[in-house]
Amino acid sequence: MPKGRVAAAAFSIVVFNVVLLAALVVVLILQVGASRLADDIMSASIVIAGVVQFVLVAGALRARQTILAGCVCGSAPRSDAFS
Repeated sequence: MPKGRVAAAAFSIVVFNVVLLAALVVVLILQVGASRLADDIMSASIVIAGVVQFVLVAGALRARQTILAGCVCGSAPRSDAFS
């Protein structure tokens, strides 16, 4: 797997966890404890974190495809290409 995709996947996991931690901080600041509101906040944060993770990885893959769009991978340069 190329470095760009690995970095994007690793970064998206970090962002996923940051979103969940931010939601936990919101629950603690609001002091709602084990309530329906806390459940709703944490559930929504999982959905948001998943969407953000998907967008980051999809964006990285799309950017990679755009870069490679003009390249035929695995082909050797022609011998007359540099003359």
